[in-house]
Amino acid sequence: MNTKSDILIVEPDHGGHRVNHVGIITRHLRSKGIEPRLLTSAKSRTAGAFDQFELTTSCFDEETKTAIPIYTRVLPKLLRQQFMIFQKISEHLQSIRDTTRCAIFPTLQASGLIAAGVDREGFSVPWVGVVMAPGAHLRECSIKTHHWAAELWLQRKAYRGLVKQSNCLCIGSFDPLFAQWMNDPKVVYCPDPVEITSSEKEHTLVTNTDQPVVLVAGSIDKRKSVCELAALLEEVSRTSPLHLVIAGKPSEAIRAKLESSPAIKSLQQTNSIDLILRRLTDFEMDHLFQRADIVWSGNLRAYGSSGAVVRAGMHGKPVVTMKNSVLGNWMEGVGGGPVADLNSATELRGLFEKLVSDPVYRRLLGEQNYHLFGGNTELNYCSVLLNQIGLTRPLPKVACAKD
Repeated sequence: MNTKSDILIVEPDHGGHRVNHVGIITRHLRSKGIEPRLLTSAKSRTAGAFDQFELTTSCFDEETKTAIPIYTRVLPKLLRQQFMIFQKISEHLQSIRDTTRCAIFPTLQASGLIAAGVDREGFSVPWVGVVMAPGAHLRECSIKTHHWAAELWLQRKAYRGLVKQSNCLCIGSFDPLFAQWMNDPKVVYCPDPVEITSSEKEHTLVTNTDQPVVLVAGSIDKRKSVCELAALLEEVSRTSPLHLVIAGKPSEAIRAKLESSPAIKSLQQTNSIDLILRRLTDFEMDHLFQRADIVWSGNLRAYGSSGAVVRAGMHGKPVVTMKNSVLGNWMEGVGGGPVADLNSATELRGLFEKLVSDPVYRRLLGEQNYHLFGGNTELNYCSVLLNQIGLTRPLPKVACAKD
C-alpha cells in the first residue's frame, strides 16, 4: 500500500479515553492509506501507552522549562503548565511544518485550549481538534456549572481566538450545545465515539432473571454513588422486584464499602444482584448494556460526555443522571433523561418505582436517548474530524438535540 506520513497526531497525555481516540484515528487513517505519526510527552512514551499502535513517535519533555510570555504568570499553575506544553508543541510543529499537512489533536482539553487561544500566532501548520468538555457556554445555555467565572471568561476568550487563527480548520465538540453557541462554521458537533461490538459467544455475566435489570458499569469509584444506589434499590425491590448489576473495576475504597454494605448483602440474599468487580472487555460491556433495562450514571462531576451514557443511548436504554450535576443538567438541556435529584430519596425512589414497573416508559426514554447518541460511531467521529482535511465524505446528519 502506498502510504503517506504527513499527518501528525498530537496527544501529550494518556489518561482517560485518550489512548482509545488515538487508536480510532490511527485505524481510520490507515484504512485510507495514510500512516500517521505521533507527538506525545516523554512521560506518556515511557509509559508505553501508545506502543500498541506501532506509530513513528517523537516526544517532548514536559518537565523541562521553556520561555513563556510574562503575562501568563497571572494564570493558575495548571494553565501555566499547559501553556508550556503548548509552547513545546508549537516549537515541534514549527520544525516540521514543511513535511506536515495537518496536525490532529484528539483531545484538546479546556486548559490547553486556553493556553493556545491566548497565543495570537497559533500553530504553524493546519490543525483540527476536539474539545470534550467546554464550559464557556453552559451558563448562557441555562446549565448549572461548577466552573469559576474567571475560568469561563478565559475559555470564551480562548475559543473566540482559536477560530480566528488562519491554520485552525475545525474544532469539534462532544457537546452539540457548544457548537450551536459558538455559531461558527469551524466549530462542529463531533460525536463521542463508542463502537458497538457483537460476539457469538454466550455470556453468563448476569443471573438469569425476569426482573428489570439496573446496570452500573465502567470505573466503579466514589463518583458513581453505587452504595447510595444499592441502598435505594434494596428498598424499591421490596415492592417492585428488580435486579442490580454492578460491573467494572472498583477502587479499593469502594470495593471495601461494597463488601460491607448491608443493602448489598440483603440483595444477595434474595439473589437480586450481580457484582462483576473487574475490568470488562468491549464484548462483555455491550452484552451487559444489551441485557440492561435501566442504566445508572450517578456521576456528580462529569460533564460533556460519559462512555456509559453514550453506550446506553446507542443501545436504546434509559439512563438516569443527576439533576445536581453538570452532566445531568446537560442531559436535560439536550432532551435526554430521566434526570433525578440524588439528594431527594423520595424523588429517586418514585422514579425507579416507575422505571421498574412501566416498560412503556422505559422504551420511550430509551428511544429519546437513541435519538441523541445513536450516531456516535467511530466512523462518524472520524468523518467530522477528518473531513476538513479532505480525507472523508461529509457526516450524514444525525439528530443531536431536541427541537
